[in-house]
Amino acid sequence: MPRPTKTEAQRALDRARNVAWLHALDRAFARLKNAKPIGVFTTLEKQLARELSEKLTGLDEGTRSFARYERGDRTPAPEILAAYEACFVGTREVFESGPYGSHLWPAITSCDAESARALRDSICDDIRTGVRIEHRVTVFGHPGIQDALVPASLARRLGIRGYDSPRASEVVARRVSSDPDLLHRLAAVTGAFAAYSAGALVEVNPAVTYSLGERLRSLPVTAPVLTGLSLEILNARILQQHSEPLLIVRQREIEIHLARFGLAIDTVGQLTGLSLLKLGTLIPSKVTVNFAEPSRDGA
Repeated sequence: MPRPTKTEAQRALDRARNVAWLHALDRAFARLKNAKPIGVFTTLEKQLARELSEKLTGLDEGTRSFARYERGDRTPAPEILAAYEACFVGTREVFESGPYGSHLWPAITSCDAESARALRDSICDDIRTGVRIEHRVTVFGHPGIQDALVPASLARRLGIRGYDSPRASEVVARRVSSDPDLLHRLAAVTGAFAAYSAGALVEVNPAVTYSLGERLRSLPVTAPVLTGLSLEILNARILQQHSEPLLIVRQREIEIHLARFGLAIDTVGQLTGLSLLKLGTLIPSKVTVNFAEPSRDGA
């Protein structure tokens, strides 16, 4: 029986997921070798075959597998994803969820307001129930400390339990030293600058309060950059903004992070069917999506 032919839309999505996964492998292998990513997947496949042939079988058969993935002719089977995940932790998530665990693929394929709302709420709840940390940053050449939230799912993965901020900060700092991409999964606290921040804002209300003053306080955070893009796509689905342009903020930062995984903002627009309005560099950043919700504890 002949295999069903993929639609152009399915092929485009498969190719995007494959390319992001291949770039994730390239970046992970580069970190292992303390080198720069190779950038050519046929060359990457040959080198992996030479150095990891015992762990990764079926590589470098005329460098056909990676070339087929790059074209979108086929997608890696679950056992293939598992084999590479065993060598390069986190790469499977790029294929299944999106770069930095951003839920980009589920956001792109959400086809109705109900499914989009469910995914949006799940993402926001993951951030809201996260663990607060402090981490070192450099702003215009000056070192500083930034408050951030580690989403709950990531905190569990890192073995962070409870809400011991110093301990959590220490764990994240140690992991960031070996995997800098971890920084792009944190939700930065905006505080008094919430009105000037760019990206999808998530309002965090205290889970436990002891006074009216504490109950009325809220903590605005900006979702991680590509997770923020997913939230904006989902909000467009919820509002059914299929014909209206979707204003994308932090444009340059979004494009930089997508490019690290071989993706482009125009590709995202084509996959979603949404019109993405690019911002010029002279246009000030503005908040386009706010997922603030009232406290559920009666405040």
